[in-house]
Amino acid sequence: MSAQGPPAKILTHLLNRSGLLQERTDDTYQFIHRTFQDYLAAKEFVEDDHLNELLHHADEETWHDVILLAAGHCGRRQLSSLVIGLLDVGLKHRTGKEDRTSVHVLAELCAQHATYLDGPLRSRVRASTSALFPPSTVGQVRALTRLGPAALAFLPDPRHMSGEGRGVQRVAELIVNIGGASAVPHARAWVLAHPRLSDSFVTAWERFPPEEYATKVLAHCDLAQVVLPVHGRKQLRALRHLPSARAVSLRSDLPGAEIGTALEGFRIESLSLSQNARLTEVSYLSTVADSLSWLGISQCPGVRDLRPLAGLRNLKFLSLDVQELRLGELAPLTELPSLSDLTLNHLAADRLSEIAAHPGVTELSVGNRRPLALDGLDAWKSLTRLQLSELAAFDDALAALREHPRLISLRLAAFPWAHQPTRAVSAPGIKGLSVQAPPLGEDLGMLRPLFPGVTRLTLNASEQHALDLTALHTWPDLRVRVIGLQKPRLIGAEELSGRLTVISY
Repeated sequence: MSAQGPPAKILTHLLNRSGLLQERTDDTYQFIHRTFQDYLAAKEFVEDDHLNELLHHADEETWHDVILLAAGHCGRRQLSSLVIGLLDVGLKHRTGKEDRTSVHVLAELCAQHATYLDGPLRSRVRASTSALFPPSTVGQVRALTRLGPAALAFLPDPRHMSGEGRGVQRVAELIVNIGGASAVPHARAWVLAHPRLSDSFVTAWERFPPEEYATKVLAHCDLAQVVLPVHGRKQLRALRHLPSARAVSLRSDLPGAEIGTALEGFRIESLSLSQNARLTEVSYLSTVADSLSWLGISQCPGVRDLRPLAGLRNLKFLSLDVQELRLGELAPLTELPSLSDLTLNHLAADRLSEIAAHPGVTELSVGNRRPLALDGLDAWKSLTRLQLSELAAFDDALAALREHPRLISLRLAAFPWAHQPTRAVSAPGIKGLSVQAPPLGEDLGMLRPLFPGVTRLTLNASEQHALDLTALHTWPDLRVRVIGLQKPRLIGAEELSGRLTVISY
């Protein structure tokens, strides 16, 4: 090394040209990729015969890659000692504990590197690995996934497992995590033995060969109750093997004509189209006009002409990303004869009156990019439920709500807790109200005079650290649902007793 120059010159070369090191401070350096560090550490442990030191860290996940790399450096005797040591470390944890699973998986992986292990030791490794199946927790599934296709040989016979509990679900998760052609026969066997696993196997289609998986697995799933994800041309073409499909989510850059041809003859009731830059028109949807009742179109910027949608005579639910559309281009939606639920996302409008009103829509959801004034609300003759990002001219909005007695449910993503009404105004017809929870210190009590008829109140408190419900104690017949906070962080929760529901996810 000294023949290549002084240390400072060699260090400069390593920093600038090798791609191995980078400087953190004036006198501190680190490997750019952790693998280099792990490799050299593993080599050092083996060459200095410090395997026991490695085994002391076997319970630490950050050391697992070092141990695996060390197995590759080991000679026959050292590898046997390492594998035996890992088996013994795992046995220090109780059966069924995730720590035992993790360490015994590591022993199995090290044994896979061995060109030679004596018969009794290899049998012991196999027995310890077999005892890890079936997994019962998400952590165990994650650990066993590291075995890759080798894990499939240890799966139990699905016909001998009860469908009760989470055991079969965890096995399904392991199979789809591994994926690939080798997992297809196992996916087939498990869905045939346990049809309730259909959802798990359907949503994992992209992890398997499209044609083979469609014919051998998906064809045996209950497709009437799940949404079938279609990502790419190969899956779209394989759709022909699945005539029972009723709901499809298509995410791919494919032209409309190709999509229409693939859907011809299907009784598709629900269709989601997303992330398709090549889609420019929707006339091809005529192939499913008799059956389609739900349609979603998002991140398809080329779709501008909505007039062909008028031919979807049975369409009840429509969700559109309107970011690229002019407001006038929404007018054809009024021609949809059966439409009852309309969602418009990324709407660039200041007033509700700028949107062509559909007289038959009962539920309207608007993801508005700017606060929206509710003038023109009376044109939505059948509207009973309204969801908005934010209201403009709050007092005027309350007055408009008051004049629309059919409207009984209101959901606002942003609520003006600091607003002080300039006049006495209320919307007594609203029975169900969903709003963002106020910051601690703001008064929940301001809702009652504004919405005196509310009997169901939902508060989204996911951005708050605590919420004071005291002001709701005297509100008769009010049922409250709080989302995003655990009950100990709710002040005054006990007094609401059976009237309070807490969802803390």
